[in-house]
Amino acid sequence: MASKLAVNALSPLRSSALPQQTTTLAANAESYHIFPHVDSFEEKLSREEAETTSKFVVNRKEKDFGEMNVQPSQHKQTYWELKGVQYDGIPFQLVATKTYDCHQGPDRDVRKKERYRAQKDKQELEDHVFIKRRKVLQPSKKRDCPVQLRVTQVLKFPGFKITGNTKSKRRDASKALKVAIAADPGTVESLVQFHTTFPSLEEHRNHSVIGPVILQMLFFSQREIHVQSEYMYQTHPYTICLFFFNWIIENTKNP
Repeated sequence: MASKLAVNALSPLRSSALPQQTTTLAANAESYHIFPHVDSFEEKLSREEAETTSKFVVNRKEKDFGEMNVQPSQHKQTYWELKGVQYDGIPFQLVATKTYDCHQGPDRDVRKKERYRAQKDKQELEDHVFIKRRKVLQPSKKRDCPVQLRVTQVLKFPGFKITGNTKSKRRDASKALKVAIAADPGTVESLVQFHTTFPSLEEHRNHSVIGPVILQMLFFSQREIHVQSEYMYQTHPYTICLFFFNWIIENTKNP
């Protein structure tokens, strides 16, 4: 009887109770973001990379990451906050995570490279054949930058939101949610979200990064900025400098 009352008291709200668009919470407003779809996160990541000339590569991706047709499970743990997911009064279940490294981060193929070199050395000794090799002055371009970007996909249950962050309210809402999922998971309102915190430029180490690419505004008219910036965002910093140099030469020639 008590469980039925708890479920009724915490009955699911309408889906409009939780915003569907990309949101940014007050804490760490410039870096912490919530996305409704993985595509919107990837678009934001692409803009961040273009504006800072940084680059992120996938380190680890869990199986269900990006899956939107996720169903609640009574066997999964209920969370209220996690590392990378701030508290907002709404319980959730963890779906999957995806972790990115800075492209100048640690070299994760060191052992693979060592095995390859050992194999080549062994082949030379056994076959008595000289194998032409490329002279490598720098074993890896990696700079051991510690920056990582972690994206956490969660399944939120807005119908069980609590007001007042107390242990008793969390416990009661978690029990009511578990009862509702066990009875019929299809009737429990749920919402997929992707939470992440973008690292600041100051966190990068051992390599150079720049802020938003605004140098083109010094050289191009307002009419040209959009076209030229789209080109510049896709290029390497060295290419950008060369592009500016050529542009200055072409536009300072005597008529």
